[in-house]
Amino acid sequence: MRERRRQSAKAEALRAPVKIVFPLVLFIFPALFVIVLLPTLLFLLKNM
Repeated sequence: MRERRRQSAKAEALRAPVKIVFPLVLFIFPALFVIVLLPTLLFLLKNM
């Protein structure tokens, strides 16, 4: 019983990165791009 539970926890831990990728790409990367690129784009547009 204990071994089955341990194997289940390991299997779930291996699936965790796959579940994290979608929210990461959908929410965190766009916000990061806005924070990093927006000041640069505004600076370039202002100086054109």
